[in-house]
Amino acid sequence: PYAASSCLPPQLVDLEMRYVSSVGWAFMVSVLIMLSFIRVFTHLDSGMARFNAACNLLSPLIVGICPFLLPDKYIQDNTRYISVAAGLLFSHITKKQIVYSMAKMCFASIQLDVLPFLFTCLWIRYDERLTEEGGFLVIRALCIW
Repeated sequence: PYAASSCLPPQLVDLEMRYVSSVGWAFMVSVLIMLSFIRVFTHLDSGMARFNAACNLLSPLIVGICPFLLPDKYIQDNTRYISVAAGLLFSHITKKQIVYSMAKMCFASIQLDVLPFLFTCLWIRYDERLTEEGGFLVIRALCIW
């Protein structure tokens, strides 16, 4: 029987599913961000309007990059909570941006809601005294927050 994996490169066939999903997710987020920037730069005429619109994409970009700041072992063991925390924050920021644009209100380039997630990822990455259980607890608390 012809398998779906026979048309893929051998490097992808040998990967575990969690690695394939992580690579696919990173590729999908990168493509969506690039398409967003292309859309911004093709539909706006003035340079200042382009800059302001591109700045509005900074918060979603930070949310997309933050999980990759975490150590590999931590991502492997806590993928579910990291994905939920990033997904909920991304959804919150997207809804906030849509509501503000519909109300013709100003939208801050860097949303303060992103900073706890960013600082938590940096804390887990660079603090050697923080145990894996402690980092896991902080990410769970971010999911609730």
